[in-house]
Amino acid sequence: AGRPRKGLLLVEPDPAEAARVTGLLSGAPVEVTVAADVLSAWDALQKQPIDCIAANARLPELIDGLSDSNGEPVACRLPVIAYGEADEAAEAAWGRTNGPCTTRRVTRTSTS
Repeated sequence: AGRPRKGLLLVEPDPAEAARVTGLLSGAPVEVTVAADVLSAWDALQKQPIDCIAANARLPELIDGLSDSNGEPVACRLPVIAYGEADEAAEAAWGRTNGPCTTRRVTRTSTS
């Protein structure tokens, strides 16, 4: 038998947005770990099992910053969801992860 709850690493520098996203996932069978930056995210990946990463799209440095000891981006081992608005440079950085890595880019939609 596996772990009953999956591990989600939420990389979000804005505490209010991190709380909002965590609240949206409150009924889901996931254990959410919040990291405010790449260094905190790396630390979390070393300390607990993580099955997926959800990251603010304004943090494309996450892809390069989270590389294993062989230099392979973590995004090539774990699915990564980039959410929210981003500038052209960030969009281009996330676009480079396509191919061998499992990444998805989503934008916020109205939920009225």
